[in-house]
Amino acid sequence: DRDVTGVQTCALPIWKYGVLIAGGVEATARSYILRNPTAAVFSDDTGVPDEPLSWAICFDFGKIAMLHTQEGHRGRGYAALVMQRLAEESAARRGLIPTCGVTASNAPSLKSMSKAGYVKTHLLDFIFTE
Repeated sequence: DRDVTGVQTCALPIWKYGVLIAGGVEATARSYILRNPTAAVFSDDTGVPDEPLSWAICFDFGKIAMLHTQEGHRGRGYAALVMQRLAEESAARRGLIPTCGVTASNAPSLKSMSKAGYVKTHLLDFIFTE
C-alpha cells in the first residue's frame, strides 16, 4: 500500500470532477491513486516534505489525468516533468499512446500540453447525470 496521503490531501480540494463520482471524492481519489501509476514533484524546501508541488496519475488505458501544480510553484516546468515521467514510464512502456484531456477553457493547461509536445486531436463534451 503506497502512502498517498500527500497527493490525496492536495488533490481532493481542487479535483473538480470528484464530487460527481459515487462513493465520494476521498474514496474515489484514493482508489485512483492506489490502482494507477502516479508521478509527483516534491521539495524539502517547502517545509512540508510530504506535500507534492505537482502531480498526476496515468490510467491503465494511457490517459494522464488530474495533473495539477500548486499555485506558488507554476511556471517552473514541474508539470512537464510529471507528464514526461508518466508518458515514458507508465503509458509507453505498456505499448500505449499517452493521452490527456484538458478543459477547453483551461488556457494554462493547454499551453503546458503544447509545450510538452501534445497536440489537440479531438474536442469532446461530457454529460454527467445523477
